[in-house]
Amino acid sequence: MSFKVISKFINNNKITFIIVPIILTSIYFCRWILVYKFEPKYWENFYYESQWNIPNSKRVIGDDGVYRYIGYRLVNGENPFNVDYWVPPFGKYVYGLGAKYLSNPLFISLVFYLFLVFVFIKLCKEILPKKLIPISLIIFLLNPFVVSEIKNTMLDLPLTLLLTSSLLFFIRFVNSKGNINFYISIIFLGLAIGTKPPFFVAAYALVFALFLLSKHQFKKIFLLPILMLMGYILAYFFPYFIHHPNPIPWIRLHQKVFEFQKNNLGSQNWFSVITYLLYGRFMGYWVGAKALYPTDFNFVFTFGSISVFAIYIKKYFARKITDEFGIICLVGIIYILMLFLVDFWPRYLMPLIPIFSIAIPYFLSTKKISYPIYLAIFLSLFFSYNNTIISPPKEEFEKEFSGFLLLDRRKEMYQLLNTESKLSTSENNFITGELPKFNPIKENNQWRMSIVQ
Repeated sequence: MSFKVISKFINNNKITFIIVPIILTSIYFCRWILVYKFEPKYWENFYYESQWNIPNSKRVIGDDGVYRYIGYRLVNGENPFNVDYWVPPFGKYVYGLGAKYLSNPLFISLVFYLFLVFVFIKLCKEILPKKLIPISLIIFLLNPFVVSEIKNTMLDLPLTLLLTSSLLFFIRFVNSKGNINFYISIIFLGLAIGTKPPFFVAAYALVFALFLLSKHQFKKIFLLPILMLMGYILAYFFPYFIHHPNPIPWIRLHQKVFEFQKNNLGSQNWFSVITYLLYGRFMGYWVGAKALYPTDFNFVFTFGSISVFAIYIKKYFARKITDEFGIICLVGIIYILMLFLVDFWPRYLMPLIPIFSIAIPYFLSTKKISYPIYLAIFLSLFFSYNNTIISPPKEEFEKEFSGFLLLDRRKEMYQLLNTESKLSTSENNFITGELPKFNPIKENNQWRMSIVQ
């Protein structure tokens, strides 16, 4: 009897038994984020000596550093149109809350990740047959492409959370669960536009509009841009309107944003979209760029792309393109096509991971060849998860540190020292004194440099 009770309990809580161990494992191998401390003076100095303020500066700051520092500035009352104005403020502001009040913006990345898992589970329950949900969850939770984002303060994670949330509420609306779901869905799209430039949202807005058109819901088509604008204004509420209630200057200041985006469209590296989705090859579009093979690539991208196209084609000929799978697959297809028009970076693919993770098990559920394909997917997930999360590559860290050493960027070198080395020498002595010898070691599963005594 007791065995039957335990078996029934496990069966009823199957999702919990899947997600909890995987999430805890991911947090364990990224545990250094829990002890990270944001240093405002360092980041202020870094930002104002970087390429954004000094042309050809040797201190090049990446988006990850910009967003956490600018977010901190926004929380302290900075006008979002004064600094980094070409990127909307919502995601940066939330990271800034973590930087100011928790001294750790990476806590916010972890919160974004946990909310994304929650929303993804809800989306799976809304769309997938019950037996396919565990497979979809494993594919999603083991994907290092998503997990690795909790180690950064990039905007792709909050963007994916907002877009997936929008998709969830729209699917609920499609399933006749009330108009309130439609309103919430479109407001989430507006928040997403307030997080990253609007072309990331275009696929979702277009598919939603096409669905409404097919159902002759013209009033809702009219409401769609209004609700998106409401969400976009909401994204600026705390970063801007709480300090500047007048909307007229806010409207006028957008001219700066439009001018910047118009003058910095860049070159589209469309071929990298194809090669990355197929086998993980990314070629930069800058002078002297070399082919890169990121460790977080896995076959979810390959089979996910195949799945969304195959499912949509089947739905199209069956005249079922307005059901849940027709909607999410069309979103995925248009999103992929949109990437051909921008300066593509692999991280732009993140909003596709929830869609691919749902499409793959649904597509394979009726295929006799499903087992070898699943084997290929899970093996690729294991190797990419191991090489990205469990065993982060030492070569990338050594290359980064060597670059700082070559350019004598001692402040950045000091940031990469382990705790013991920082305790043994002050930052001022390290910057002004003779450079010691270094040895790479792991600290909380993160590569750091140790000073050789």
